[in-house]
Amino acid sequence: MSIEKYQPIPVVILGGKDQRPAKLPDEVEDKRALSAYKGMAIRIDGQPIISLIIQRLRASKAFGPIYIAGPSDIYQPVSDLAHIIDTDGQLDENVDNALQTMALFHPDRAIAFFACDVLPTPENLVELVKLYRETGRSDIFFPLVRVPPTPEQLGSSDWKPRYQVIPAGEEQPTQVLPGHLLIIRPNSLRLRLIFTLTRLAYQTRNRGIEYRKSAMIRGALWFLIKEDFKQLTKFKLPHLTATVISNAIAGARELASGTVSQRKLERRIRKIVVKARHRVTHRGPTVFFPVVDALELAKDIDTYEEVEELGGKIEEFGQEPKEAP
Repeated sequence: MSIEKYQPIPVVILGGKDQRPAKLPDEVEDKRALSAYKGMAIRIDGQPIISLIIQRLRASKAFGPIYIAGPSDIYQPVSDLAHIIDTDGQLDENVDNALQTMALFHPDRAIAFFACDVLPTPENLVELVKLYRETGRSDIFFPLVRVPPTPEQLGSSDWKPRYQVIPAGEEQPTQVLPGHLLIIRPNSLRLRLIFTLTRLAYQTRNRGIEYRKSAMIRGALWFLIKEDFKQLTKFKLPHLTATVISNAIAGARELASGTVSQRKLERRIRKIVVKARHRVTHRGPTVFFPVVDALELAKDIDTYEEVEELGGKIEEFGQEPKEAP
């Protein structure tokens, strides 16, 4: 049995800054979008939230070593708690830089990515990694968080767009929110495509499915055509555009219907982002979107109201902590 199964998973906390405040849904008029290096700017009990995240990752004993992908001048105060990957670009650029570092220090290992503005409990993290290990050598593990039956439990995060899927082993659809933990095996994936989709997905977060589908397909189309042209010059069949676009459109339509099964969604994503050669040599399912009960994993902080709910304050770089405006 692989030694890796018993080792902590190297984890990168994504510590970049939104270039502009997140676009909230049009119907959300009572929230104020936040734009900051949130890992350091959000202070809870006087501590930057990223310090609390690191404490919880360590307490779980499931993740390590811990890295922060963000500008070194911003995260220098916590450099004794984690390794800093000095990067300050858009989300996809920061992920790319982080993966280059991971390839040097942790080749052929699964890598976890974690948001810098969520606070799941150590117990949640232990259960998630246990679930991940039960999947075997999965290429992508991305938990979806079940929406609680009482909306009040979402608090100030009740505005976040929700999706409906039918969890594995169940018959009825349930509402879910994206979790903010991702575990991948980089060598199995179409990374350049993922970087493109990651940038587009982040730019359209908090928007409806149809809007996101249209924006992501338009944005990815030129990339796909260029990749297929490269295949032609190598006298290979140009299949990437057809494979990605057909599965993206079908997957978005199924997700919008509210009746897509978790397993069908996983198969669609596998065809889009897992390398074709890897799919041939690994026939079983290697993409997992389990539906879990870990609400804090879905409550990322996009607004001042969510900071206030945690009893937190905002401290911009080089300024004193302040209440949300």
